Amino acid sequence: MPTKGLKYLHSFALTTSYAIVVLWPCHIDVLGLALGDPVLKSIIWDGSNSSSYGSGSGGSEETDSGLYDSQTRVIVVRLSDGALVANVTTDPYFAYHHVNAHETINSSTGSVSITLDTTAFKDTGTM
Repeated sequence: MPTKGLKYLHSFALTTSYAIVVLWPCHIDVLGLALGDPVLKSIIWDGSNSSSYGSGSGGSEETDSGLYDSQTRVIVVRLSDGALVANVTTDPYFAYHHVNAHETINSSTGSVSITLDTTAFKDTGTM
């Protein structure tokens, strides 16, 4: 699954049949890390609802140029065969961990609903 930039990914969620990966609109400033910036300063917020947490030695000019995702992306993969089931975007938010995930099968239609419980912060300012 291609992404824009090196994403900050700290956790993922599992149900019985699916893996849910949430890619928040922030990336790692690799140049800043290479130049000795602390890890937290090198996590750059790309979402549109607040200013970025870190500035990094590499700068954050890339954020304004559209090189990085500005929305949160939710990816769902079926565990049995690795098939991509969903790849959707939502308003930008940040979370450290997922609280819970579960699936429900509609007995009439057989369709599957996946619920993901997570905390949600407006940006990486809580770091």
